[in-house]
Amino acid sequence: MTSIIDEYRKMFTADIAAINNDCGGDFLTVQEYLSLKSMSEAQIIAGMTGLENKCTHIAIWETPEGLDWLIGGEFIMTAGYAVKDSYDIKDTLIDKIYEHGCSGIAIKENRYFGEVPQTMTEFVKVVVANHL
Repeated sequence: MTSIIDEYRKMFTADIAAINNDCGGDFLTVQEYLSLKSMSEAQIIAGMTGLENKCTHIAIWETPEGLDWLIGGEFIMTAGYAVKDSYDIKDTLIDKIYEHGCSGIAIKENRYFGEVPQTMTEFVKVVVANHL
C-alpha cells in the first residue's frame, strides 16, 4: 500500500519535472537566493561548494514530521522550534536533508536551534546562519 506521503512525492516530483521542462529548469540557485535583500544578513557557515544548487522551492521547517515530506531540492528555513525539547531530532534532520538531496538550510540564530552540530556542517550542502 502506498502512503499519502509517497503519493505526494510522486505528484510533486511530476510537477517539478514539468516546471523544469517548461522553464528550462530556471530555478534560483542557493547563491541567488542568498543575494536577495531579505537574506542580506545571512552568513554561510558550511557548504560553499553547494552555492549553485537549485532551489526547487523554499520550505519552512518547524515540525519534526515535516522532514518526512522532503523530496529534494528544498531550501529549508528554520528557527529550530522542532528541536526545542528534543535535540536528537537534529541528527534526524541532518540525515533527512542529506538523503533527500535538499539544496541547503538556513537556521535563524539565537532562537530554538542552538549550536549547529559539526556533522551538519560536514554533510549538508549549504548551511546558512541568519541573524535577522
